[in-house]
Amino acid sequence: MTSKIKVIIIIICNIKITSSNMTGNVINGVASDIIDFPHSAYLAIECSSSRGEGYFSCGSSIVNQAVLLTAGHCVIGCHENVDAFAIFGHEKRDKGMVANVSHIKLHEDHFEGSLSNDIALVLLEKNLKFSSAVRRVALMRHPPDVDDATVAGWGKTNEQSNDVSNILMSTKQKILFPSTCTFTMNNPAGTFCADSRPGTGIPARADSGNAMIVNDFIQIGLVSYMDPQISKRITVYSNISYFYDWIKYNARKLFCKRRNSKCKYAMI
Repeated sequence: MTSKIKVIIIIICNIKITSSNMTGNVINGVASDIIDFPHSAYLAIECSSSRGEGYFSCGSSIVNQAVLLTAGHCVIGCHENVDAFAIFGHEKRDKGMVANVSHIKLHEDHFEGSLSNDIALVLLEKNLKFSSAVRRVALMRHPPDVDDATVAGWGKTNEQSNDVSNILMSTKQKILFPSTCTFTMNNPAGTFCADSRPGTGIPARADSGNAMIVNDFIQIGLVSYMDPQISKRITVYSNISYFYDWIKYNARKLFCKRRNSKCKYAMI
């Protein structure tokens, strides 16, 4: 892994080796109600990998009753030896419900040091009970063509402080033209870029895996990385429509691993 890629991933994922510092992060975001982002789930991950003993903090989204969608670099090296749980159902993290993780499916073509195929699925030990505060996202092969989207997560109040918010925070993002993104960020296939509008928040360290949402419930991307040497405002997102077939196939396959689950009821 090059030093540049290490910087990119650590800024987003908030990896802390040998000690726990689990935070989510939308810097300068707006305090939000879970009812507006019921798909949001916080992932706390502890694992042993080639990088050593580590605690990892990421965001995720609910794709069906037992499967969450997150960034691949959040779980790489952890899928065979992991102790993880998700928090969901409340805008205050310390009041949310907790579900343990039983299995992780990392994209087959995502590997340590790569920015490509940065996507993974997480299987929970028990099915979620949907409510106004716990709902799945809608995933589409051909989502609406829009300019603005929203990202939500838990965490740090500003870039200079280590203080973290216990409240769900959200921010608006402006989706950039593909040509602008490729020229500026040299982003890999299966990704797109978005810029933070002046005066709005910025997805940052530990925000990996959080969903980019349009029309209140349609997920079009998930936070992958940013390169602060190029821009501190532009974020690269894994493109949901690009990975739609992979998500659909593997989410159903994971769901069907559960003996008490009927595959025909696995929604996506």
